[in-house]
Amino acid sequence: MKKLTALLACLALVLLCACGSKTPAAPADASQTPAAGTEESPRSGKVQDMGQYETVFVGFPIWWYQAPRIIETFLESYDFSGKKVVPFATSGGSGLGKTEDILKAVCPAAQWLPGKRLRSGESAGAVQSWVDKLDI
Repeated sequence: MKKLTALLACLALVLLCACGSKTPAAPADASQTPAAGTEESPRSGKVQDMGQYETVFVGFPIWWYQAPRIIETFLESYDFSGKKVVPFATSGGSGLGKTEDILKAVCPAAQWLPGKRLRSGESAGAVQSWVDKLDI
């Protein structure tokens, strides 16, 4: 995420699960993935004016080939009508699975751009190449 935020010179909002961990260990049962949480940012924990953003990158770790439920809660919390939303995931090996389909169903008003799984140590050049292909 640091490479992406540096590349785009954008605000990063970190969502926390109910346990308060930024990178919680995946629970033994996928249905136990946190459904709600708190946010941590310099902007009092919420995006004060989502309307000012045309494109929103949504990043998360992959759990059982899908995003943690807190990501769905985040997407349900704002109006993404007419906005471009770009999912990206961190994973050492798992792909996005059905993540994009699940998130599109939660937030159908957005214009979804192709997502990407970013591996640990992904080069800045690879991230730049992906962003360039998005044509944003």
